[in-house]
Amino acid sequence: MGDIEYYRKSEYSSSIRDTALSVQKGNQLRGRKALVTGASGLVGSYLSDVLMELESIVYVAGRNTEKLQTRFPGAHPLTYDLSSEIMFNESFDYIIHCAGYGHPRAFVDDPEGILLNSVLGTKRLLGYAEEHNVKRFLYISSGEVYGDIDSMTSRACYPLGKQAGENLCAIYKDKHQLDTVVARLCHTFGPGISDNDNRATAQFFRAALANKDIILKSKGEQLRSYLYVADSVSAILTVLLSGESGKAYDIASDECVITIANLARTIAEVAGVEVRFEIPNEDEKRQQSPISKQVLNGDSLRELKWAYRYSIDEGCRETMIL
Repeated sequence: MGDIEYYRKSEYSSSIRDTALSVQKGNQLRGRKALVTGASGLVGSYLSDVLMELESIVYVAGRNTEKLQTRFPGAHPLTYDLSSEIMFNESFDYIIHCAGYGHPRAFVDDPEGILLNSVLGTKRLLGYAEEHNVKRFLYISSGEVYGDIDSMTSRACYPLGKQAGENLCAIYKDKHQLDTVVARLCHTFGPGISDNDNRATAQFFRAALANKDIILKSKGEQLRSYLYVADSVSAILTVLLSGESGKAYDIASDECVITIANLARTIAEVAGVEVRFEIPNEDEKRQQSPISKQVLNGDSLRELKWAYRYSIDEGCRETMIL
């Protein structure tokens, strides 16, 4: 990524403008107040930038307000932590709840915290939305809610927490008349990968950007839906503006499905490095998802006239440029 922070590059600014232009009804967000929790994350940061490009009044929420102020000079930083009571008192038109702990390392280190913070943090924010008459609450969920989830394993803390968050959205819609929608993200990649993100995709890109071989800790036969972050964000905003209240939408494209091994090979080819296999240790095995096939269905998004713009190969090249 070089000496310049990716978000200061002209290529990134151009990507933000193009994404904003691709959002149907995006002009409806002009002058609207939007809260984005987890704004320092990969999805939350790109989303916040697109909202500002659409001339929304953006409030970025996270644990480090000094970092948020530096990263988003055009936004309003707010202190927010999933594990704590809400300390701010602002009114918003929209709340987009991106905050969460999606790193496999955290599933091993603090599964109880992952589960409880997901549930209690989401409940507190839904209550806040109801109290402040928020126009719409959008919950960022995960494709991990599908499949056979073994509740007797601590690794299930993440998908069970997301399922509970979705159910809370349904409860607040039915019992409290709060307009809620859910966006179930597939595996999303792009610029802005944090140093502590130990998901396979993040490890692949970090190695490639450092001109090192990519290490696979499994055969990589797991089939996954992937999206470049620009497409994920345009889909999220499409759901925010056009989605049906009380409905969950898979954020994915049928054309962007690939095995983990082939994704690693695609990134390696773009970067000019090799892919090597290493036997995972027991700790690494515990962090791995037990789901062999996680392919999401993008039909409901297509009904909203959304279409992806980046193939997996193109998304990988964009990530390497930035």
